[in-house]
Amino acid sequence: MERPSRRTAAEGKYLSFRLSGETYAVPIKSVSEIVGLTDITHVPNLPDYMRGIINLRGKVLPVMDMRRKFSLPVAEYHRETCVIIVDIWTKKIGLIVDTVREVLDFKVNNIEGAPEIGGQNHTQCLIGIGKLPDKVVILVEPSLILSPEDLTGSVSFASVASVA
Repeated sequence: MERPSRRTAAEGKYLSFRLSGETYAVPIKSVSEIVGLTDITHVPNLPDYMRGIINLRGKVLPVMDMRRKFSLPVAEYHRETCVIIVDIWTKKIGLIVDTVREVLDFKVNNIEGAPEIGGQNHTQCLIGIGKLPDKVVILVEPSLILSPEDLTGSVSFASVASVA
């Protein structure tokens, strides 16, 4: 499977969230809901960023710790830690984040392309930088968070996602 070519953020609404003191955002159209952190069932032999599965109203969903996926310092979960349920490759996936902030509306003139920092493999899911008067927001495309290897490995994300 070949990795899609680099995408660029489109203007529109984005759900913002915090990770390790930084603000990130995903297109609101990819978000199906936000839920509080619940018990996570560990699944053996997954990458460390895959925390396991949760039961969401009778549906089993895989959950991914975004701090670990983005190589940020690991932190204890707290009362504001929550799970953003997004659609990735036609599957519902939970993204564990420090806290959800607000919906932001970015216009074309407030979005810059994602910088090429540290090689494309590390920044593939970053589709742009949203500029606000007092800060910048890292715009992320959920369907680009996982590499083709994550989807096709023998014991991989795909094996958990296929349960959902």
